[in-house]
Amino acid sequence: MVFAVAARLLSFFPSVINHDESTYLVIAQTLLQGYTYFVDYIDTKPPGIFWILAGFLAVFGKSIVLFRAFVAIIIATTAFGLYLIQLTMGQSRKVALGTALIYILLSSLFTFYGISPNTETFFNCFTVFAFWLVLSKRRGWTYLLAGFLLGAGFMIKYVVVFDAAAFGVWLLWEQIVKRRNWGVFWGRAFALIAGFLIVPGITLMYYHQQNTLETWWFHSVIVSSRYPELHQWQDYFIFPMDFFLRFLPVTLFYLLVLRTKRIGRETKIPYLIWSGFAFFSVMLPGNAYGHYFIQFMLPFSLLAGLIWSLTPEELPAWMRWIHQKIILRRTLVGFVVLTLFFQYNDYLKKPDYPKLIANYLQPKMQVTDNLYTGNGSQILYLLLNKKVPNKYVHPSLFWEEKHLTAMEIDIEAEVGTIQARRPKYVIIKDELWDDRFDSWLETSYHLDTTFREGRIKIMERND
Repeated sequence: MVFAVAARLLSFFPSVINHDESTYLVIAQTLLQGYTYFVDYIDTKPPGIFWILAGFLAVFGKSIVLFRAFVAIIIATTAFGLYLIQLTMGQSRKVALGTALIYILLSSLFTFYGISPNTETFFNCFTVFAFWLVLSKRRGWTYLLAGFLLGAGFMIKYVVVFDAAAFGVWLLWEQIVKRRNWGVFWGRAFALIAGFLIVPGITLMYYHQQNTLETWWFHSVIVSSRYPELHQWQDYFIFPMDFFLRFLPVTLFYLLVLRTKRIGRETKIPYLIWSGFAFFSVMLPGNAYGHYFIQFMLPFSLLAGLIWSLTPEELPAWMRWIHQKIILRRTLVGFVVLTLFFQYNDYLKKPDYPKLIANYLQPKMQVTDNLYTGNGSQILYLLLNKKVPNKYVHPSLFWEEKHLTAMEIDIEAEVGTIQARRPKYVIIKDELWDDRFDSWLETSYHLDTTFREGRIKIMERND
């Protein structure tokens, strides 16, 4: 946990790393105010991430620093789950530690591959312990609990169904190979499925009681099926290669483990099955978002971590340093220094414009004054404790054509809702994408000030 915090420390302070996390926090805040996700405020994710962060905000308040520390703890906990899996599979403590550290390293280097908190960061913590419980083979209740964890992860992002399928296929493969009692197998499978259905079932009941089940169905299923996919064949090659080349040393560990015959089939098969399903899940949506690969990092780390089960003599000469503790420790220290250097340049060296804008507007706004962030940073709603004036918190949903079409957004109605709120300030980054607000801003607002060399305009209402 100390290593995870140290590797991410300078990412704790900026107001915004990625606009997705801002959306999660803002919508989580609306849930605490009594609003209903998918009804009053809308995004493209299942409700689980918002419920988790609403719980965080309720306990710890609106501290961005504490939120980022919370994310580091989640990553460390997930890494500990990988540690337990390796021990359960009969691996040494060295292998288990190596696996855990690899996951933290993968999650703490690049902004869109782990530094920026995303849904994958959270549901990985559920799936890793579900797999550990499945591997433990204790009693029936462990399979029920494993299913419950998978169901909870599923309500954070539906791609967890691929993790669940991987675990099911592995259990079936083991059943066939070892010729065990089929009654026991079906009992375990039933417990897994029953546990999996608990959280989704509660979610459906929640929306059913509010008579909004159709709304849930539309945003959960229909909208997701409408988004465009990658169309060029090279995109399906460039996207995964970008991941494997970014993390080339770990990729080499992964490939060497796959080709070595010293590591038995029983050890590699469950990890390989999980790798296959996770990789398919990453590629299936057809969108080249780096954070999708965070899901794949779990089996990727497990297989790569097995490199420490090989003796120095079994490794290529250039790789034998991984068994030398002094070099390893220096490498980890060097990694922390490197990540902190990147984070300083990416996050701290640059002006924190959302924070600067919040500090500028705070003394100028009354409690009853409204704000519309336009195509700017929606985290300002949280920083200034202001209500979002329309349903679509993430600006891209309300401005990009693919979202407008997929979500059947009534632009005129949403524009009317925003105008009816009579926001005291409207924020415009660069230029608005169309003319929906032009006449309203020209007649009702004037330029108050600018930030970022004029790229961010703060418009104030005339009256």
